[in-house]
Amino acid sequence: LRLDNTNLPTITIATMVLDKPTRSLPPGSNFECTVGFLAASVFSVAYVAAPIHVFCALGCTMRYPTWWGAWMMNIPILVSLMVPCRMVERLANPIFTSWPMQQIPKYFHYEEYHETTDSEFRSSSKSFIVGAHPHGVFSFCGVCAAVMTHGAPDGFGAALAEEAPTAAASVVKIFPILKDVLAVFGLIDASSSTLSKRLSKPRGTFVLYVEDH
Repeated sequence: LRLDNTNLPTITIATMVLDKPTRSLPPGSNFECTVGFLAASVFSVAYVAAPIHVFCALGCTMRYPTWWGAWMMNIPILVSLMVPCRMVERLANPIFTSWPMQQIPKYFHYEEYHETTDSEFRSSSKSFIVGAHPHGVFSFCGVCAAVMTHGAPDGFGAALAEEAPTAAASVVKIFPILKDVLAVFGLIDASSSTLSKRLSKPRGTFVLYVEDH
């Protein structure tokens, strides 16, 4: 749109036409898609299995406090509670750039359409709320996006967890086992006070996954 008048300044407004993906992978073979499915299943299995394991372990410990098996079930929980999320975040880049993880977007036939690229986010001193959907019970859109930005030359790479963490419910940050699996995304509390504080800082960008209604 161009407004040109002798009495008015010239204003030019340009809108990017997103008629093709700005980031995508070539179609995967049947084998690559199968590997991608198995790699993606790690997240969905953890999302379901972690709560079941924790509650079963606690129940067995209370019901059979002297049984060695009950205490063995608590070992993964205790280890998880001792492992800081920062340690897991440092492992995110080698995890997401590994060959099995790189097959996840191929399984989902994932493509990205950017109005603002990752490199533009990183070069700006402003703070952004990156709204993404779909969410669902677990966002595999988020998994694919993390894989792509870690593997792309112009992506966030190893800085993703620090520069564009994912806002999540506070329980996810503390729940044993689950917190360690999801810490690879870099998690911050989704409370209004935490997000407002982050936005008040330069380059306080974060990702927020929302339902698509």
